[in-house]
Order: sequence, then structure tokens, then C-alpha cells
Amino acid sequence: MGNDPVQANLAKLSLNFMIYSTIEQMAEVFALNEKAGTDPRKIFDVMTGSFYNAPVHKNYGKLMVEHDYDYPGAPVTLGLKDVKMFMDAGGDYGVPLPYASVVRDRLLSAISAGDADRDFVVLLERVRQESGLK
Repeated sequence: MGNDPVQANLAKLSLNFMIYSTIEQMAEVFALNEKAGTDPRKIFDVMTGSFYNAPVHKNYGKLMVEHDYDYPGAPVTLGLKDVKMFMDAGGDYGVPLPYASVVRDRLLSAISAGDADRDFVVLLERVRQESGLK
């Protein structure tokens, strides 16, 4: 990434943030479609069978539609640590990161709901809850 180790660390945090923001997007898509009466698994099948068939969509999306949160590859607390560090870097470099605030708040909400040690795809449950889904 460059001569300064900070550059490698920031690259890792940046890529992790892309995972978290993708999970937030999928959570919103799944909750909206579920609220409209469409099984999220159908949306998942269309999503991963078309433009969104990258591993991040296939792997995390599958965990989300199956509500498989209890065997974390990465817990909510780790996601929050990474997002906070990403936001700190934004502050250090004078780069506004408004979407990072959304993800941070969603992770904090998951921790407040008792999901700190669950996989960070549990963010879907916070979106579902805010949508009035049970």
C-alpha cells in the first residue's frame, strides 16, 4: 500500500467498512421486501443470481436470510471497533464519512439489544425491528 504501515491498516479498515456497508444495504433491502410480503430468500436468490453474486453478497446474504447469527465469523464488537477506527481516520484526514455513522449507529444498536457477541450480520434484526417486523 505504501511505505507507511498506516496505509496498510487504513486499506484493511476501508475494505472491512465496505463489508459492513454492504450488510446494511442488504438488511434494508431484505426488511423492505419482507415488509411488502416477499420472502427475503427470494430476493437473495435474485440478487445472487444476477448482478450481486460476489462472495460478500452470497455469504453474508445467506447468513442474513437464514437468521444465522450465532456462530460469528466476526462479532458485532469487532465491526464496531473497525468502523470507529475508520471514522477516526476520516477525522484525521478531514474526510467526511456520513455512511460510516449509519453503520456505527446500527452496530451500537445491536450491542444495546444484546447482540454484541453475535455475527455482525445480525444488523438485519435492527432494521427489521425498526420496520415493525418480528
